[in-house]
Amino acid sequence: MDPSVSALLTSVITNFIIVAIIYGLFFLIRKLPFAKRVYNAIIIRNVENVNKNEELLKVNGVDSYLYIKYLENGVRIFLPVTVVSLIVLLPVNIVNQRNLPGLNLLTIGDILDQQRIWAHAVVSILITLYTLHLVHNMFKEYQKLRIEFLKDSSSTILIEDIHKNIRNESTLGERLNEYPGSVNSISFYRPAKELGKLVAKRSELIAKVEKLCYKEPDESKPPQHRTIPIIGNKVDSIQHHSKEFFKLTEKIEHEKDLVKNKENSSAAFVTFDEPVLAHSAMQHKYKDFKPLWLSSGNIQDVYWPNIGVSKAKRLLFSFVGTLMVIALCLFWFTIIAFIGSITTLDSLVHFLPFLKPVTEMSPVVTGFVKGFLPPLAVAIFISFLPSYLIMITKFQKVSSYSLIYYDVQQKYYWFQVVTVFLATVLSTGLLSELQNFVKNPGSIVQLLGIAIPASSTFFITYVLLRGFIAPALELLQINQIILKFVSAKFLSKTPRDFAKLYLPPEFNFGTRYPPHSMMYLFGFVFSVMAPIILIPVTLYFVIVTYIYRNQLSNVYRVTVDTGGIYFRRAMWHLLIALLLFQATMVTMFFLKLATVQAVLALLTLLFTVINLLYFNIKFGHKKSTYMKKLETRREPHEIHHHDRNIVTKYEKVRSYVQPSLHSQPPYIWTKKSNWCVNKFMWHGFEVSDKHPEVLQEKDDAHQDILYNPFSGRGYTDDDYDNLKGETNHYEM
Repeated sequence: MDPSVSALLTSVITNFIIVAIIYGLFFLIRKLPFAKRVYNAIIIRNVENVNKNEELLKVNGVDSYLYIKYLENGVRIFLPVTVVSLIVLLPVNIVNQRNLPGLNLLTIGDILDQQRIWAHAVVSILITLYTLHLVHNMFKEYQKLRIEFLKDSSSTILIEDIHKNIRNESTLGERLNEYPGSVNSISFYRPAKELGKLVAKRSELIAKVEKLCYKEPDESKPPQHRTIPIIGNKVDSIQHHSKEFFKLTEKIEHEKDLVKNKENSSAAFVTFDEPVLAHSAMQHKYKDFKPLWLSSGNIQDVYWPNIGVSKAKRLLFSFVGTLMVIALCLFWFTIIAFIGSITTLDSLVHFLPFLKPVTEMSPVVTGFVKGFLPPLAVAIFISFLPSYLIMITKFQKVSSYSLIYYDVQQKYYWFQVVTVFLATVLSTGLLSELQNFVKNPGSIVQLLGIAIPASSTFFITYVLLRGFIAPALELLQINQIILKFVSAKFLSKTPRDFAKLYLPPEFNFGTRYPPHSMMYLFGFVFSVMAPIILIPVTLYFVIVTYIYRNQLSNVYRVTVDTGGIYFRRAMWHLLIALLLFQATMVTMFFLKLATVQAVLALLTLLFTVINLLYFNIKFGHKKSTYMKKLETRREPHEIHHHDRNIVTKYEKVRSYVQPSLHSQPPYIWTKKSNWCVNKFMWHGFEVSDKHPEVLQEKDDAHQDILYNPFSGRGYTDDDYDNLKGETNHYEM
């Protein structure tokens, strides 16, 4: 049996066995009591189940809806392309040509008769026209959703690099007031690093008290600890923590006053009366400051450590971060190129003789080594990449989480294009024919025409791995299962611990799109050169569409809805994949000495570029693209303006202020009638001179209680619900 066929069969069988095991585990685990905390986390938290795209749009937002549409689009593109390519191109490649061994028989590399290249040229043109049609429709739907999102989106923008002369609310407000009274509020950022440390320390202290009190210790033997490990004196833990808590609170209040009295920094959050006014402000170019981004309206989106950084520092850190990404890319390029070369083990032996014993093993072993291990190794290496890129992007001083992940999406995609696609094509394709080139250097053009399609073997096995095992693991959520089970049994001790533990994980669109975009790339590039790859690519999009619709409905939460910015970038990545496909076909036709077909492919490439320019003008990210449609919502004279002397509660909530500046003493969450908490509060009363208050839980079935060390602080239903979590949160 040919090595490439053996590798493919071994890969298929291995993937099938592993997937069967994973799905078997899933159907067993999902019946266990604690599994609902993972597989139905959203339903448990009283959010309706979502099975249709329209319901997903309504409940989860634009980002989730467009994410599923992006996957569905893969099915719409590759299903008909698969049928056409297999019916038309496979017979053209196979019958009465070079009769190359193994899977190479199914590729364009097997073609001898140049007239047959016409079939490949026509199919590539049809793929291009069909894809551009679908892309145009997707962009139209995106634009419609984007306009509706922006009409009701946040009215807050971040202003940075503010000149010293205008770092006050009145002067900055005058510069931004396009219409009188359009600026609702201005919140200058003031560094509060020390305050943040104190607030974090107080939260840690409350967590310690909750753990001590939830155990219901014997009142006659109160818990003790040493002030200094081993050598320190033993003290009453409750009394000690009580003193520390109230001292910390006094320090925090004092630090708040210091922060509020600091000079205004070069950054400010400006809230307008209407979203259209915020977008209008983003259109203008100002000499004394620069609008950086339009926020999502969720304060959780702000990455506070990067707010208020000077322009020079941002540029420097951005440059250094770019160098870090390039260095990482070069390092991984070498590693993945070597891993990919293992698929051509027979050719690699000529340069690395110590690998010869592997080639002499049974076909099953060699097939496993060549067909399953290389894509597995590449997938493992790539799985570590997002966390590295997120750290680098944060280092580059990007101001919000959504923009951090948006930037990571770009880095992640191009990183894979270079390290996974280009490195593997070079290592597997060229190495497979390198020995023949050494023997006959004059046949370089002919050999390249065979070598590039030959690299498809690795990508077929890689798509099989990503298309079957990866979605199965996503459905199984084994990491969440282990984490929640172990934490609930051994680590989580208090209701607050359990509430945090069972919070559904957040879905990061910036790191989720690029793997799918790479599947578009593999499908396009090899759709004509090696049509057999279209089978696993199509199955991939069918499977992930179903899996991720379920995950977004039941498993993940979406904290910040950006209105589709990740989808827009992913669509451009799809178009880049289409351009790479056409550039590859131009190269391939020239290598096959099919000049007329190469010229047609080149014209198709130019036609695609023209369409890209059109898409950029009509659907591009430029803010002016949407301004006219946004402004049709209300004329300037119709916009309601608030009295600037009236500050409503709503405006206060919308103000962007560091969380530590408006932090309040947290509730102590523990069991009812606990002498431990009473001792903590009443001992602290001597320090604070303020009365403690008790918040009785509404649910009689639950025996927990919330204590507020300071009186006078009201609570809302949201406060209560955020702390309470689920009634049976400690049942495992």
